[in-house]
Amino acid sequence: MLISVTGPTNKPVARAAGFTLLEVMVVVAIVSVMLVAVRISLPDRAADALKFEAQRFVLTLNDCRDSAVLSGSPTGIRIAAGHYDLLRYHRGWQALARQGNDAPRVLPDEVELTVPPSRGGKVESGPAVVCLPSGETRMAAIALSHRRERGYYRFNDNVDGEFIATWTAAPAS
Repeated sequence: MLISVTGPTNKPVARAAGFTLLEVMVVVAIVSVMLVAVRISLPDRAADALKFEAQRFVLTLNDCRDSAVLSGSPTGIRIAAGHYDLLRYHRGWQALARQGNDAPRVLPDEVELTVPPSRGGKVESGPAVVCLPSGETRMAAIALSHRRERGYYRFNDNVDGEFIATWTAAPAS
């Protein structure tokens, strides 16, 4: 039996419908934590695209050297706006077959492969990388960057003779 101001009653007290402010705040906090966890676990597409292209260029460098050694003819990599391709020297630099592994590699829109200008201030039209049949490689200071990343990849060969990509972070401004 309930007691009210007007006296004893058998009617249950009606509770207001809805949620309390505390309940709503707890739900919002839980959802916020879940969203942060999902965002942290999602991959950074710009960084992933750049890393993939760096790995692909390293494979192309190794293919270039292998092709030069196996064919007995100098092989090179020409870098142009938005793509790069393999060349072979036979009375001048000539593009290799336009199919399969020798087809020009097209870069994604926001990824850029750059070669610094030569001493005269212009970019050479020949290959930026030349692999000789002896296994020796001559390579310009090539950089691979993404418009939304603060840094770039540089390429060189390690003590084992394999090419590697090295990440260089841009200085904080």
